[in-house]
Amino acid sequence: EVMPAHDDMFTSEIDGAMVHTATLEGHAVGYGIEASSTKGFNGLVRLFVVFDTEGVIYDIVVLEQNETPGLGSKMCEPDNALINSLKGKKAGRIKLALRGEGGSVDAISSATISSRAYTEAVAEAWQVFKKINL
Repeated sequence: EVMPAHDDMFTSEIDGAMVHTATLEGHAVGYGIEASSTKGFNGLVRLFVVFDTEGVIYDIVVLEQNETPGLGSKMCEPDNALINSLKGKKAGRIKLALRGEGGSVDAISSATISSRAYTEAVAEAWQVFKKINL
């Protein structure tokens, strides 16, 4: 439901990452890439990052996290600072790092470590996407 409109989907693996390719009438319309970081405040942060075929971030869903409730766990909220600074942006035209560290991504207030892990996972997904679209 977070992928662009499609009539078929298939899954493959690229460099250990699961890639879900959505197609419409036989043509790719989006890619959902599972990516993660182990550098969250409480360990693993696992995301499903959806790109359109041009590398624009279409959506991001948190698949797994154990961050502090009310702080880092805000990454799961649909309208958080992280997704708001990424969704709709072409990943290759922004710096996938926190704004306070010279990047383009706004952190969740009082959750810098969690925000950094989230951003790292998005950057990992972007590296996989680039291999798809060579």
